[in-house]
Amino acid sequence: MKRIFPALCALLLLTACGPDLPPEDSERPQIVATVFPAYDFARSAAGELADVTLLLPPGAESHSYEPTPADILRVQRCDLFIYLGGESDAWVDTILSAIEPRGDVLRMIDCVDLLEEETVEGMQGGHDHEEG
Repeated sequence: MKRIFPALCALLLLTACGPDLPPEDSERPQIVATVFPAYDFARSAAGELADVTLLLPPGAESHSYEPTPADILRVQRCDLFIYLGGESDAWVDTILSAIEPRGDVLRMIDCVDLLEEETVEGMQGGHDHEEG
């Protein structure tokens, strides 16, 4: 019995420190956004009609983000998952191909016309000048 008590205390502390998942039976739609601009847009649009969650912590780099199991469950269980798309969100495509999201998925890059990057003389940033 003396060995079980410390293990239970440690388990309680670990679960208390983890992020809360929204209840599956919540009446309000659950929206999960990967980065702050998408989160802010969803929060402004939904107002009090939905619960909006920011997946990446503020300041985290999207292209190097490692989702936790709780993050993956959030994406799978939410009613709407919003992400930017593109090269920096390759990890999102990996998650989406491995799970079956319950709700809709919005890839924001699909909502705009993309422009080709133009290369103009002088854009190389100082590598082309000669030293005299």
